[in-house]
Amino acid sequence: SSHGLNLLGSVVGPAGFMKASQPSVPSPGSFIFEARIPRLCAAGSAAAPPVDDSEAAGSTLSHVLVPLELETMEEDDLEGSIVWDASILLARLLMDDTKFPHRFFAKRRVLELGSGCGLPGIVASLRGSQVVLSDIASVLPRLRQNVDVNLLRLTERAPLAAEYLPHAVEAAKLARVEKLDWMSFHEDLEAIASTEPRDRPDPESDSCGEQGNPFDIVLVADCVYQECLVQPLIDTLMAVTGPRSVVLLTMRARFHFQADFLKELNKRFSGMPMELEDRHLAGLTKAEDIMTLRL
Repeated sequence: SSHGLNLLGSVVGPAGFMKASQPSVPSPGSFIFEARIPRLCAAGSAAAPPVDDSEAAGSTLSHVLVPLELETMEEDDLEGSIVWDASILLARLLMDDTKFPHRFFAKRRVLELGSGCGLPGIVASLRGSQVVLSDIASVLPRLRQNVDVNLLRLTERAPLAAEYLPHAVEAAKLARVEKLDWMSFHEDLEAIASTEPRDRPDPESDSCGEQGNPFDIVLVADCVYQECLVQPLIDTLMAVTGPRSVVLLTMRARFHFQADFLKELNKRFSGMPMELEDRHLAGLTKAEDIMTLRL
């Protein structure tokens, strides 16, 4: 975009997919999501691993199921403590290689704003991007735990990933959790830039933007929940994006001030809603109230 305007997640996967491991027994207060990650051959095109013995002879498998376990705090309803439906929807869209093929993620720098439990950012990492998951300071301990369990220990949780998802294994090592408070984003972005890996994943990436190093993709899932955060979120989006950046946004319509957010967003970004299918929306509460935008 430019400035100016399961694949169901489930505990048990269907036939046609290769399980990377058996789902572990979830701990109390955890959310289980089975990510279905497209695998690649060495050349980078979609390909299939050997036939699972539960499949008919001659069939192929093109995805690997990676069980994710996210620590949540369902009982307190605090910021960053619940995996909301808008996050599940964004994660499902990111897994859909008909909408976002491998080249969309490969060697791209991704920032998730208001990560909370981190589901979309973790899925983006599994697709092969270098991801920064960000939130306010109070959320970071749980977010770091989720990244550690699901990404830094990826090959422990999903042994087949080493063989069938090498791009995910490499990207997982680069995932970072950083403080990014929209009320003080200037200072936080400077801190994030100071810890940026020296070896950029894409040397041809934009070099403009407030920080001189905009992100290629920015993920925003259900981040508009307080009126006082509307302008700070807009300002933060402007600071972390450049003319070639893509913003993927999901948001449940429930507050009157969200209209103000969309009005301000339209002044600065151009884009359109993402087309959804039943498989993206299955099991979500009042899915018709969740909007999706690609900017």
